[in-house]
Amino acid sequence: MSKDTWITRRSLLAAGAIGVLGLSAVSAYNPTTLRYLAIENHTDRRETLDVRVLADGDVVVEQSLTLPEEGYERVPCEWPSRAGTYRYGGRLNDESEWTEGTVSDGGNVLRLIRITDAGLEISRPRPQQDPEELEQDLCEIPWWIDEVRGSGNTQYS
Repeated sequence: MSKDTWITRRSLLAAGAIGVLGLSAVSAYNPTTLRYLAIENHTDRRETLDVRVLADGDVVVEQSLTLPEEGYERVPCEWPSRAGTYRYGGRLNDESEWTEGTVSDGGNVLRLIRITDAGLEISRPRPQQDPEELEQDLCEIPWWIDEVRGSGNTQYS
């Protein structure tokens, strides 16, 4: 055999190292699924809120919602079902400053933007309704995402 047809020990080790590095990069990716984003108005006046959601840095939702006093509105699920990072937030009545939150810790997440007399607050919702009813309100995701991740990793609080 010619020298060119033999696999050298050095090329085999280099290929193995590249494969291991590639596998570690793949296993380190823990996608996040934003299952729920809602706005609650805790004031005694009607409020307009600009809402924005970014998935991995790309704007995927940008809209204005008007909520009645003590009102509630769920943001329509118009974002990708999985991302490494979601950034979401709002600003009141065309103010210049956004109040934002970020999630990138993997799993299924639920987030809430509260309008109060002091401004905006971002938090996880504390469901006051039956968790089974809340489950019906969540964004649909492909069945295989929960199958791959397993069940029980939705962060309610």
